[in-house]
Amino acid sequence: MGLILAQIVAETHGGDINHVSDKKTGTTNRITLIKHFNEPGKKRAKLSFVVVNI
Repeated sequence: MGLILAQIVAETHGGDINHVSDKKTGTTNRITLIKHFNEPGKKRAKLSFVVVNI
């Protein structure tokens, strides 16, 4: 669930999240955010999602 939230936040800020896994080096999570993506005073959309227990 943590990586899903990280992806939502990254995409909201115009960025991206990448995952690379290797047996020798392990897993690397890279989050890229765009500096100044949101303008000062800009209204931000509320994030909403539904978690369904299966």
